[in-house]
Amino acid sequence: MSQASLGIKAGLNVSGGSIADVGALETNVIFSFHAGVYSKFQISNKIAIQPELLYSLQGFNYMKFSPIPFEVRNEYLLFPILFQYSVKPWLSIHIGPQVGYLLSYKDGSFDVTNFVRSRYDIGGVIGLGVDTPSGVGGGLRYTIQWTDYTDGLAIKNMTNIQLYISYALKKF
Repeated sequence: MSQASLGIKAGLNVSGGSIADVGALETNVIFSFHAGVYSKFQISNKIAIQPELLYSLQGFNYMKFSPIPFEVRNEYLLFPILFQYSVKPWLSIHIGPQVGYLLSYKDGSFDVTNFVRSRYDIGGVIGLGVDTPSGVGGGLRYTIQWTDYTDGLAIKNMTNIQLYISYALKKF
């Protein structure tokens, strides 16, 4: 049962993080978005592999020695490769690695992209997906960043929750 499909997806990000080495700095989540394309390769009735290419805006707010909050905003190109296991014909569990490329990193109004240690990021993804016979789908995912890409401010525990809708454009 080898079947493949191509599709598009978009959705909401709820992302956050913390900053180490600065003491107890309070951080808050931000709401943003992600969008991209995917390809799904059905290996069997229960197993599929789904690589994706996504644009994603992530970050968090924090207070920095003043009552005015600063906002960390990171723009990424993300490439997750997800293993899917179908619990039901319409419900699947997604898990896999994710490689990211940092397009821009803004701390407040300052673009500090050129000061990062590396623009590449490694992380993990786990979540649930729903697919319908019409090609419309959706899901909820949790992603975590394992790479510390900053010099100076050590951003730790960068996480993101994605709620998305998808549509399979072509099946072959």
